[in-house]
Amino acid sequence: VYLTCGATPTALDEMIRWASSNDFDEVKRVVENTGSSLLYTGDQVKVLDRGFSKSKVRVLRNDTECWVPSEAINR
Repeated sequence: VYLTCGATPTALDEMIRWASSNDFDEVKRVVENTGSSLLYTGDQVKVLDRGFSKSKVRVLRNDTECWVPSEAINR
C-alpha cells in the first residue's frame, strides 16, 4: 500500500487524479517527471505545514520533503 507524495502541490493533485482513475502508469510518469515519491505503510514523517487539504511533510527515512493529502496524516 502506498500514498502519493508530490514534490509540489500541483504534482500531488496530478498523481491523485491518475490514481483515482486507476492509471498507475501515469502516476509513475508523474513521479519520475516531477521528482515526487511514494510513501509506504509504516513510513514516518514530520509534518512541516498542515493545511486543510494538503500538508507538507519530511519523510524521515530519506529526509525528502513532499506534499500529501492532509487526511492521510495520523496525529
